[in-house]
Amino acid sequence: MYCSKCGAEVGDNVKFCPSCGSSVNGVLNDGNMVKLVIRRPKKFFGCLVPYKLFIDKKLVASISNGEELSFDVLAGEHGLVCDVWSATNEQKVNIAPGTKRVVYELRLKMGLLKNKFEFIEIEKE
Repeated sequence: MYCSKCGAEVGDNVKFCPSCGSSVNGVLNDGNMVKLVIRRPKKFFGCLVPYKLFIDKKLVASISNGEELSFDVLAGEHGLVCDVWSATNEQKVNIAPGTKRVVYELRLKMGLLKNKFEFIEIEKE
């Protein structure tokens, strides 16, 4: 079972989510979960620097050059953030109910004054 507020796994006999503290009245089953895949394409620029990856303001991983990571999230709106010394920004993505898997490619857009990350949807099932 998963928490309807934060998506964390919740045991059967718990009254409150161990991650966010919300009541288990809002617990959902596996049918509402979506496989969220983030790909960082292999590029020469910044190839040695791992990027911090946040989902809904929670640090979930560090993603390296050419790496693909997979997460189970609830369908709905999520904030994706990638953070590195030269850029950080949040992008909202909305995953429709009934979606089984969605793949986003992480791209760094270089600007004159500011760099920013973009999450480009490249696949959806």
